[in-house]
Amino acid sequence: MQETMLQNRKPVIRSYRLVGACIAVGFIASICIGNYPISVREIISILTGGEVSAMTRKVFFTLRLPRTCMGDGWCGTGRCRLRLSDDLSQSVGVP
Repeated sequence: MQETMLQNRKPVIRSYRLVGACIAVGFIASICIGNYPISVREIISILTGGEVSAMTRKVFFTLRLPRTCMGDGWCGTGRCRLRLSDDLSQSVGVP
């Protein structure tokens, strides 16, 4: 009985790993891709306190990281539509 339950869980565990890997790739890609490209090596340097240009550090901490965290946090919990509609109404000036 125990072996059957374990065999039934294997596809589910693989699915979770695949979803987790996709989220991780999306997170990294959303930080790297933009008008001012940041390489993975530069991200590692920033996080470990290494040498990077001031502009790269500023773009990472003031633009990319906050936007990525907010996007993953809000969209990952299913509140994406509400949050985006709120942001859009504020940017257009709708009360």
